[in-house]
Amino acid sequence: MPYTKEYRTIFPVEPGVTDVELMRWFARESFENVAANDFLRIVEYTEQIVDASEIPPRNAALLGRPLTDFEWWLFSAVASA
Repeated sequence: MPYTKEYRTIFPVEPGVTDVELMRWFARESFENVAANDFLRIVEYTEQIVDASEIPPRNAALLGRPLTDFEWWLFSAVASA
């Protein structure tokens, strides 16, 4: 079985302000670059919107606004040798 590694990140998206298509492109590109630095290639990539209730409440303090002010996107990828 080949070596695999999972990458994940969650982004807060401000509706009407954030360019979602650009953010999606940057997320995928970031995973591709990190995997290449690990001498791996992306074999699976997913993205989904996550409910604000699943985000740790401490993030509200970091953002200075309620978590429900944002749409939360989870990006994940699996890379393999």
